[in-house]
Amino acid sequence: MEDEARGLWYPHVDAIMVDLRIAGRKVYRILIDNGSSADILFKLTFNMMNLIGAKMETTISSLFGFTGDSVPSEGILNLPVELGTSPCQHIQSVDFVVVDCPSPYNAIICRPTLNKIRAVTSTYHLLVKFPTIGGIGILRGNQTESRVIYEAANRATHIQGVRSSVKPHDETPSAKTSNSTQLISKSKKVETTKDTSWMERPTLKKS
Repeated sequence: MEDEARGLWYPHVDAIMVDLRIAGRKVYRILIDNGSSADILFKLTFNMMNLIGAKMETTISSLFGFTGDSVPSEGILNLPVELGTSPCQHIQSVDFVVVDCPSPYNAIICRPTLNKIRAVTSTYHLLVKFPTIGGIGILRGNQTESRVIYEAANRATHIQGVRSSVKPHDETPSAKTSNSTQLISKSKKVETTKDTSWMERPTLKKS
């Protein structure tokens, strides 16, 4: 297993962040999180994907964090996700909960999907492995991008903390601009296309 750790910086506490094809679009900066119970797609990412014909199932529900804070759901969207590379590749139908809130990530793959594909994750190796018909599929985390996002999120939190300590009459027009939103929007990378072939994949099955 130590061979899998080559090329990584140690020690580290980096998250597993990967790039995947979702509904035929290459989506970057996807967090692998086996501590959450819902697969998440952020609304800004959904809009950037330009999924013509996509039908979102409306639902009245909210996502709750460990602090008790809640984020209302915009709905549930079922999309195919390509995991791994040929011949060790698997296509999984994923029910994404769409939420409209700022995030440095485009999507989060969580326990529902990880369990369905029988994945084993290693945060030490920044790896996800899962069985496929062609052998063991592998997702490798991007350590550099993970650190960039972590640092950007920390800067955004610091900026928000500084702004909250400034009195309203002391704010300048530039201070009123959300620096955290700017940091987040710069991190969004989604391959856009008008292709609708993702809707015509008869081989997709929920497991």
